[in-house]
Amino acid sequence: MSETPAQPAGQNPDVGWALDDLNQRAKALKRRRDYYEGRHVSVIPPGKTLSPLLQELLEDLVDNLCDDVVDEPVARLSITNWTDPSMADTADLPDDDTEDTPGTPPAPEQVNRGELAQDLWDTNRGQTRANATHRDGWRSGDAWNIVERAKDGTVRWFPQRPECMAARYQEDNPDTLDVVAKVWKSGRAYRMNLYYGPDSAGGGRLERWASAGSSHDGGAPQAKAFVQMTSTTDDGTRDWPRIPVFHFPADEVGGYGRSVLTDVIPLQDLLNKSVADLVVAMEDVALPQRFGTGIQTSYEPDGTETPLRRRARSAADMLTTASKDAAFGQFPGADMSQFLSVQTAWRLEIARKGYLPAYSVAGPTGSSSTPASGLSMLVQEGRLLKRCKNAQEDWGWVWTEQMAYMLTLSGTPTVPADLDLEWAPIATRDETALWELLTLKSGLGVPKRQVLMEGGYDQDQVDDWLDAEATAPGGRLGFPGTGIGGVASITMPGVSGGVAVPADALLPPQPVGAQAPAA
Repeated sequence: MSETPAQPAGQNPDVGWALDDLNQRAKALKRRRDYYEGRHVSVIPPGKTLSPLLQELLEDLVDNLCDDVVDEPVARLSITNWTDPSMADTADLPDDDTEDTPGTPPAPEQVNRGELAQDLWDTNRGQTRANATHRDGWRSGDAWNIVERAKDGTVRWFPQRPECMAARYQEDNPDTLDVVAKVWKSGRAYRMNLYYGPDSAGGGRLERWASAGSSHDGGAPQAKAFVQMTSTTDDGTRDWPRIPVFHFPADEVGGYGRSVLTDVIPLQDLLNKSVADLVVAMEDVALPQRFGTGIQTSYEPDGTETPLRRRARSAADMLTTASKDAAFGQFPGADMSQFLSVQTAWRLEIARKGYLPAYSVAGPTGSSSTPASGLSMLVQEGRLLKRCKNAQEDWGWVWTEQMAYMLTLSGTPTVPADLDLEWAPIATRDETALWELLTLKSGLGVPKRQVLMEGGYDQDQVDDWLDAEATAPGGRLGFPGTGIGGVASITMPGVSGGVAVPADALLPPQPVGAQAPAA
């Protein structure tokens, strides 16, 4: 598509707004990316005279937890399937065996938008690109996707670097984008796209701008250096129902989000400082330091003092001296465990502010030879699970909007209500912990049917089990747990490796008054 300069940037103040917005956020966005990728501020103790080897080591030595704070929730946000809720309403209806009336045209086949959305998702490597989108959202506070039609007519979408994107929402409708800007470097010059929605002044359109060069430091020049580009095949007007840019802010609606690294980065610097202190202490006082006092040096025949040797040729030389007042000894090596305790404390504080389970970041002094129980792991993951569930609700709606737009662009008019997306479980799948939790729920009065459904059994299995229980003496259904009656291990559908259930639940129904055989 050929483009030519058309007019100076003075006619559109949004060019200046976009550059100012990006410049204000550029430093913070770069810092978050640097810390995520392990490029941290040097924390070498000031005033220390270090060997060149140790100096080089400390400049590159970081104990990076910023990537864990970002990657842990990203790994738990996985979209597994797209469905059409309208198709579920007709899935259980009986087949129509009646014969068609002669001359009656067949009913049009209902479009399954869920299958179409799943095809688009797979074609665009959905989960791989979704991981990049979620990673940007957690790390930078904002993630961006742009949907476009390729030259061959296929609809595709790509994640965008947060450092290149700026957005402004409508004042009277803060959920709707008013204008979105994308700024990027192309060769030595800069390009800018301004996306306007159908409610914007002038209607939906795409404006393309370019600069003749860059600033003296290689950055984007001022707004007056940009000129609008016109295409010989496209006037820039669009009939799109909305701006084809989809914004994923973290913990926010109608504005820029908040990075999960905001509170973590200062703690990360303190953790790196404690690691540097440990290395310096290892160099200075980790090993025992020998000393000698009261030693008098000898003199040469010409009266000059014989210097002491820094290294003795043998142990006998070190322990032999003519001075009667000489004393030898050594200072004990420093206790390095104190440094490890400090590091563990900072790691746990990072876990608290970064919503990580404590068991995933505990250092050497925070670990235990006894692994944490499954229920303990679920409890420690509680805050992270709630955070991920909130993200599923907030970002799930944006994903649904994006897929509905892509289907509409593909020729199948779709609104977000026409689609449902399914997420993979976000909790660590620990079967022992799951059944411990279900035992607690059962004790609190949660219906048995609900407990079994949460345990992984389908509806038919639950119905069969509850029907069998109704005919059993006492109508008792046992749940796995610790210290709750006798237990045995059996293999049950939906739970790998077997599950513990009360032993009497395994026995066949016994006549009233009969003695149950030994388990």
